[in-house]
Amino acid sequence: MYQNLYQTKYEAIDVESQSIVKGLERLAEASAGVEELKIELRQEDIKLKEASDLTEKFLKELEVENKKAQIKADEVAIVTQGCEAQRNQIQTESDEAYKDLE
Repeated sequence: MYQNLYQTKYEAIDVESQSIVKGLERLAEASAGVEELKIELRQEDIKLKEASDLTEKFLKELEVENKKAQIKADEVAIVTQGCEAQRNQIQTESDEAYKDLE
């Protein structure tokens, strides 16, 4: 009777022990996987930092170029206004000259 009870308890403990061992193995595998992911994450963070720095550099360069373009556009607008005023002046003088010829 005690032997059967002992055998039953031993088998139950053995099953639990095997389950615990398997669980510990899985935890160890998961831990190793997490470490690999951490390494990959560090590498990706480095790439992200480099890309962010490059993007920031390009944005600064773009801002400078946009300012230059705006300055040129303003200069062109001034020249255009001057040309239009000159054209209007010439048109007025031309109209007056034709009136004098008639």
